[in-house]
Amino acid sequence: MFRVKTYEDQACLRSSSAGKRPFEVVVHNVTCSTFDSLAPLVLCDVNKLATSRYSINIWFKLSRTVPAHIIVRGIIDVGGFGRKTVRFFDIKINVCDLLHWSSSSVFLVRQVMDIIRRNGNLPLSCPIEADKMYNLTNLVITDELFPMYTPAIHLNVTVNFYDKEKLLVTYLLRGYTIPRNKRKF
Repeated sequence: MFRVKTYEDQACLRSSSAGKRPFEVVVHNVTCSTFDSLAPLVLCDVNKLATSRYSINIWFKLSRTVPAHIIVRGIIDVGGFGRKTVRFFDIKINVCDLLHWSSSSVFLVRQVMDIIRRNGNLPLSCPIEADKMYNLTNLVITDELFPMYTPAIHLNVTVNFYDKEKLLVTYLLRGYTIPRNKRKF
C-alpha cells in the first residue's frame, strides 16, 4: 500500500546539489534473463559515466501481445558488509494497472513513470503490442538517489515479470556504496 507523503517528505526523493555525498555508488553488474517465449529477446547493459554515475539500458521484444494479467514485482534488498540482507522494498502490481497509474497522484509512482516516459518507448496503457522493440535507455543512476546518511551497503534491485506464478523475465542490478575515503573492498 502506498502512503502519500507531504511536500517536505517528497523533497528528499529529488536529486539535490547540496554538495558531494560522503560515499560513492558502484554498480558492478546488470543482468537480464528471459524464461518464456513471450519475450524471446531481452538485452541490458550498464555504462559507467563518471564516479557514482551510471547509465542503464534495457531492450526487449515481445512475440505476442502482453496478457492483461501480467504482474511486475520490484524488490530492493540491502545489506551491510558482513551483516544480514534485509528486504527494503517489495511491491507486486499488475503491469496494466502500473501503466494506468502513470498520471497517479501518488508521488513515487508518478516520478518513476515520468522517468520511464522520458527514457523509453513503452506504451502508457495496455495493450503492449507484439513485434516491436521496446527500450529504456540512458536511465541514469547517481549517488543523488541515496540519502546523505546512506551507510556502506550492498544493494540488489530486482524486477521480475510473471504470468500468474510463472517467471517470464527478470532484471537484476547489483551494486554497493562505499565511503569516499575508501576505494575498493
